[in-house]
Amino acid sequence: MEARRAEAAQAERASTEPNWWKRTTNWWKQRWTLAVFLFAVIATVALITVGSIRATGDVPLEAAKAGLQLLAVGIFGGAVAAAFRWLEADRDDKRRLDDYLAARVAELWDAYHRIKTVRRALRAAGFAASSGKLTGEQVAVFHKRMVELNDAQLSLEKLVKLITGQEDVFRQECASITKGLSGAEKYVGYIITGWENSQAICVGADLAEIRGSSANKALENLWPFLARAGEGKEKFKSQVSAPIRDAATRIQSLRIKAIRTSNAEDAEA
Repeated sequence: MEARRAEAAQAERASTEPNWWKRTTNWWKQRWTLAVFLFAVIATVALITVGSIRATGDVPLEAAKAGLQLLAVGIFGGAVAAAFRWLEADRDDKRRLDDYLAARVAELWDAYHRIKTVRRALRAAGFAASSGKLTGEQVAVFHKRMVELNDAQLSLEKLVKLITGQEDVFRQECASITKGLSGAEKYVGYIITGWENSQAICVGADLAEIRGSSANKALENLWPFLARAGEGKEKFKSQVSAPIRDAATRIQSLRIKAIRTSNAEDAEA
């Protein structure tokens, strides 16, 4: 129990990724600002130089023209270089954002597959049966798999805390993602809590008595978790599978939209 609390505290202290979305700049606004700035600089320099030529007549006209051309080329070249640096920085931010979202999707699927692996292993060990006395091997499998389920639940908890409040990254999907993942994490947490608070799973215990006894209410969330799809009390799909799949799909859609927007901007640039 203490180890679980320590791991949860460590997950809560985990730092969130930088907000790449907020740092991403609008290239079109930058380009128009740059164009206006260049026009103002060149026009100002031209007016000052021509005015000086007319006022003093000290600078030959051709030399003044050449100087203006050289100055214009220098300013334009520097501006173009700055524009490309801005554009490259913008692309780097978008790549980091995509990497961040991809990592969250990978973590989601990893947690889901670990939970599903535990469910299958417990079913294969006979815990989905309605009756039968438990052997030492079954009890060992049960406790081993519950430790694995605990690790997966902590991964979901960490993801919920990472995503919560990052509306600028997860945009309009943030609330839906966190709501679904939070529900899945809590449901798995109830199963873990039942395991921690119950001593019913032991050698020689009968599953029929464990399932039917009100004294073993701590394990009430375990049996719907193990039930087959389509059975009346089955909850794995609605409480775990569907919310995690939905969250992964929503994050993936954000990646696709960001890529399409970036490609469209590159085409117009």
